Amino acid sequence: MGEKKESTFRDRIGSFLEKLQDVSDQWEERFDTSDKDGEKAGRKWRETSDEMDDHETADHKMTAEDLDDKTIRITMLGSSTVGKTVFLSAIYQKMFLQPRTVLHMAMDARYGREEGYASIENIAMVRADGTVQDFPTGTSQTTIYGMSLQESKGGKSEKYCDFEFIDYRGQFMTDIVPGAQRQSREERDREMFREQLTRSDYLLLFLDAVELSQSGDSNERYTRCKIGTFQLIFNEILGDGSKEKRVLAVITKIDHAGVCEADKRDHYKGLCEKASEICQGIRNQCRSFAIIPVSAVGEGVTEERKVEGTWVSQIIRGATPNPINVDGAILYACRDILLKQEQRLTEEMEELSGRQSEIQEKARKFRGRVPVLNAEIKEQWEELGDRIQRKRDETEKIAEYIENINRFCLDELERNYVYDKK
Repeated sequence: MGEKKESTFRDRIGSFLEKLQDVSDQWEERFDTSDKDGEKAGRKWRETSDEMDDHETADHKMTAEDLDDKTIRITMLGSSTVGKTVFLSAIYQKMFLQPRTVLHMAMDARYGREEGYASIENIAMVRADGTVQDFPTGTSQTTIYGMSLQESKGGKSEKYCDFEFIDYRGQFMTDIVPGAQRQSREERDREMFREQLTRSDYLLLFLDAVELSQSGDSNERYTRCKIGTFQLIFNEILGDGSKEKRVLAVITKIDHAGVCEADKRDHYKGLCEKASEICQGIRNQCRSFAIIPVSAVGEGVTEERKVEGTWVSQIIRGATPNPINVDGAILYACRDILLKQEQRLTEEMEELSGRQSEIQEKARKFRGRVPVLNAEIKEQWEELGDRIQRKRDETEKIAEYIENINRFCLDELERNYVYDKK
């Protein structure tokens, strides 16, 4: 919504400049210092700009409020059992219940009143009362979890931004493959999926550490980690829009007994290098790309066994999950989007400053000739100045948020765990 209003404002200022030039040209042709001609020129200016002034006055009232959509939309993509839902459970534990820093998450009230929203507490392994549940069941339908990132300041909280995590059922990754048997509900889901991907600020691609580690070569890893399906999404659903997407490959289950010890060494470097190799095609299609290894439960908290060739895991009785890097993965994505917003605001300030200069230059032709005309021009120039200042204030606030995220959470993570940054 904010971008639409900015576009409307730019169009109106552009129209204003054109009208200003037209009046300027007419003035040069017919200039006379008599009061009679001066009054006529003033009337001419008002006639040509009344409609624009009405629009600008209304636009000014609206832009006095912050119209930018602060919600960061994150879509999680991954096959069934890869650990998307468990990842969100760990987010609840690390950022709602046990934040290590003054940065924390809080519930968004929308989950209680809007269709499609759910409380992240519903899937938590570690509850607010300290009790520990086993792994949550997988997602059976598309679910949106609303939350906000906040900083604690002197007993109060300052909100950085809102989040929407969209969790699609893992089976849907298979359903969207061309030629798959789909019913009408799947077709509707496909359209919702396409729309959500287009609107998403960030995509999390979930890769199973066990599949990465136990595959014999890169071709097998590519297949077992469903990279072909991810590539299909980028090619056929996102298309050229993929070039603007920001992507984080999240390697789950790094604590699992099925992961080779060699792949765990040096902060899971082996796993990340294997992921980087099979993700090259996606990496080349998106705006930014990074890889972060995570565990929703931590080392030594689960016991694993194979049942008919399939791994089965459960929480060890009496053990409490201690997630690794899940909060860092989210804050990394958050910072990336804030950096994007900071850049956009800077570009908009530069554009508005350029328009201010244009108005100032064209206004020189009217200086001292018709006072009412000068007042009209000054009003438009000051309107641009107000908008520039509001954007400058917002840019400074975002820069502060970015600095805090780096200082509190990401400096160590980036040194040791973030791979293949683009």
